[in-house]
Amino acid sequence: MPPLCKIRNPASIQKISKARRSVKRNYPNYIYGGVAIHGNPSVPAFPASHGCIRIPMFASREFSEIATIGMVVIVYDSDTLAQAGAEPE
Repeated sequence: MPPLCKIRNPASIQKISKARRSVKRNYPNYIYGGVAIHGNPSVPAFPASHGCIRIPMFASREFSEIATIGMVVIVYDSDTLAQAGAEPE
């Protein structure tokens, strides 16, 4: 399957703007442009996407079921946490 995203995502506060309830597309929930939160069989512990936010396949359907259009999503990474003086769990 071709990648769903082609841009990098900045640390930001976003809202879910569109969703596809489809296992074929790994349950994408779009937050801006072509950037989506979606399932992926490979979720490394380091940034490796071209912009999308990968979540494990087992969690993608459940996340898709609870996510609603307009739901606020906070996008961050370990660098953002370090700048804020917080430690990742």
